[in-house]
Amino acid sequence: MDNLVEESIEKIAKECEEAGATKWDVTKIVKELSKEKEKGIEHLRNKTIELLEEMNPKAANVYISFHKLRVHTTDEKIEPFDRGNIIKSLTKETDVNRSVAENIGNEVENKIKDYKIKFLTTALIREMVNAKLLEYGYENVQNQYTRLGMPVFDVQKNIDKKTDWEETLREFNILKVIPREILKKHFENSIFIEDIAGFSTRAISYSMQPEEGNNVSETIIKTMKHAEKIQGLFKRKISIDQLNLFLSTKISKKKETKEATELCALAFPKNCVGNYLYVPEETEKQIEINKTHSNEIANHMLRLLREQETKTVVDSRFKLKLLKKNSFSDGMVVLNCSKERLFPHTGLLSSSSRGISSNIMINISKITKESENEEIFSEKLDEIAEAVKECGLERKKQIKERKLFKENNLSPAEFEECASLYGLENGTKFSRKKVIKKCFMNKGIRITESIVPEGIHRFEKENQKLTEIKTEIGTKEKEIEFEAESKKELYTKIKQGIPIIILKKNQSEQN
Repeated sequence: MDNLVEESIEKIAKECEEAGATKWDVTKIVKELSKEKEKGIEHLRNKTIELLEEMNPKAANVYISFHKLRVHTTDEKIEPFDRGNIIKSLTKETDVNRSVAENIGNEVENKIKDYKIKFLTTALIREMVNAKLLEYGYENVQNQYTRLGMPVFDVQKNIDKKTDWEETLREFNILKVIPREILKKHFENSIFIEDIAGFSTRAISYSMQPEEGNNVSETIIKTMKHAEKIQGLFKRKISIDQLNLFLSTKISKKKETKEATELCALAFPKNCVGNYLYVPEETEKQIEINKTHSNEIANHMLRLLREQETKTVVDSRFKLKLLKKNSFSDGMVVLNCSKERLFPHTGLLSSSSRGISSNIMINISKITKESENEEIFSEKLDEIAEAVKECGLERKKQIKERKLFKENNLSPAEFEECASLYGLENGTKFSRKKVIKKCFMNKGIRITESIVPEGIHRFEKENQKLTEIKTEIGTKEKEIEFEAESKKELYTKIKQGIPIIILKKNQSEQN
């Protein structure tokens, strides 16, 4: 038996003693573990539980409770508690010797077990270690190991004043603001909450109407300044809605439309620009649109702003006939308002309100793989939908208290909660898209196609851990609903009422 296995068995023997097993129990367990062919620590612990349940059920229950300890880490993961991590961090970050580090690790572990802490974090463990260091007179070591930060009270007090403390706010929102059950689902990678750092201070996205000026330049400058003013209240870049419509009212000659578009390219290099081929009812009452000029600007934008983010907004497929042939390009995004008024946002987000308060990714692959049948799947999905709704309402509650929202006449209460579905293509016969969408829509949550790279990374890692289930895959959705591979398919999808569509033109059409 190699040293590593001996060390693991010795560690388990000590854990059994701490759980209340007798010396005879421990001796027998060590003997049985030595015979095991598989020597991994988790396997040995599971075998220990089996043996303890036969010999000493009371000690077995205590031993099991020890290994249910889970730590919520700073990188938003849940990991098994391991006092070895305390020892490693002490020896790495301070001048303390290993013997002292091991003693402190053992004592902190015992305290954690005694306290029966429901939400154990790395920050709390560090505080407990620091208390032990002071108790034993290692003040200098404690100074090395201490964590720099602000008390929760001070964060609440200064939440409207500071703008450069993302990490502090992220930890504050995890500890104080986001409901525990929702946070648990995020840490377990069943859901991904976009922008935890801004949960109590900003919304996700906003689609603003242009600020009117006396001419094109003044309109663009005033719009740009207002977008910059309110940008800190939103995670994603502000979207500029109906820009071509508003600029058309300031133009007297057709040749000015290209100049206006070139100014837009300079003023809004990173903003999503809403490019309208129809006039919304509320805008028609507000300003007098020059449709010839607005259509010219729309065509110029699609050609000149090709490297920037624009969304072409229509209310029927026939409005696309207003575009010239060279305005269509690979990656062109169309927002379809044929069924309801939608506002464009950065990425693949869209909403029926100007603001989006929250955006949460749902790990459909994980929910599917953890469900044995349709009934369990539906129950889990409903539970997730409730959590998403509660999360959105809590975020609204938090941000509506921020002074800058009130000062800029922004009403988070009117903002929409959004969710996106990840891994639907891996679904089984009981995870059909229509059923899933209905579950969320019934709770007032908009399903979008917007997924966040960080969320994808977390979900992919989580789903690799899960065992593939052997369920019949008969309704696997191979087609990506929001992609069109030709103009003809684009027209069809608009007619079908699909809210957002990306044109993926084939080579023959592009030439």
